Amino acid sequence: MNVTTGVQGVYFEAYKNYTCASPKSLRNKPLIDINFDRLGCKSRLNFYMATGSSCTILILMMTITLTYRYRWYGRYAMFLLRAKFNKYELIREEEENPKTYDAFVAHNSHDSAWVIHQLLPQLERGDPPEFRLCLGDRDFPAGAPIVDNIAESIYESRKTICVITRNFLESDWCRFEMQMATYRLFEEHVDCLIVVFLEQIPAQRLARYHSLRRVMCRNTYLEWPEDPEARDLFWERLRVALRTHRPLDHEVNA
Repeated sequence: MNVTTGVQGVYFEAYKNYTCASPKSLRNKPLIDINFDRLGCKSRLNFYMATGSSCTILILMMTITLTYRYRWYGRYAMFLLRAKFNKYELIREEEENPKTYDAFVAHNSHDSAWVIHQLLPQLERGDPPEFRLCLGDRDFPAGAPIVDNIAESIYESRKTICVITRNFLESDWCRFEMQMATYRLFEEHVDCLIVVFLEQIPAQRLARYHSLRRVMCRNTYLEWPEDPEARDLFWERLRVALRTHRPLDHEVNA
């Protein structure tokens, strides 16, 4: 007698004795008489794996989308958090020689629209204004030589904001204003210069402006963002730069 065949026969006889408990239509029916393929009795493991993978991919895509969509809010929050721990020193009103203005705005006349419609509403808001800005067209005394007006305005301002564009770099008067501000920065060691790039300028075009490149290598500079959602961070950085003294050996690119 074949032992294997005998064992299979025992299992077959036992299998015939089992009956189905559910569903109700098959209750008490011998299992041997049921066609399980017709009933669709298949493993649901593949279904569960497919569902889990789909959910994981969906969550990952949503996370990436939300991170990109609100990336500027995250960077803004991180900037505010870091600002609490940086080593900048708040400028005190009770200085020995208080200045007339918080900042002199050096810019080309072609960029006046940005200064008037963007910069002034942000920085001169409130009553009294949050910051006192000096603009040549508005605040220079009439009748005085322009060189004297520029020099006096720069020295009567705690900071100088240089709004850098191609038009700015092509203007002799704008470059003179930049030279006056960089002299205070490097020769008198006064933290007085804030550089704002209003547009992208190729590096090769900046190569011949040695003073500006020197400033960019050693000092913070800001870039006006095209993305409107990034502008809250830009304005907050500018306000911090206006309110604080930065150690002159501290080099940061914004």
